[in-house]
Amino acid sequence: NGHWHIDHHRVIGGIPYVHINSASYFWLGAAWRHERLPPGLAKRFPHVSSTAPYTKPLFTILEIDPVKGRFTLRSAAAEWMGPSPAELGRPFAPGEEDFVKPAISALDLAIA
Repeated sequence: NGHWHIDHHRVIGGIPYVHINSASYFWLGAAWRHERLPPGLAKRFPHVSSTAPYTKPLFTILEIDPVKGRFTLRSAAAEWMGPSPAELGRPFAPGEEDFVKPAISALDLAIA
């Protein structure tokens, strides 16, 4: 899953569930708007101020080894473009702040 724009995984009942941060921003919402673009671009793309964009898009390589029964993800990282969600005061549920970062963590997990 990449829809939530987070870097998270967990194993439930032996099945790995992975959120791959496959985007270039985290959605903040209107309450935490922060202008990040020059005025001309901000006018053309008004929704960017409701996001915490990354300095570059993220992608990864997924490798599946059926012989070993494992899969791996390669890591990737960027930086926040301007203040991070935490620096803007956006609240998170306990532990959620660990998943909201401009990165994809490397993984090596067993295939269920």
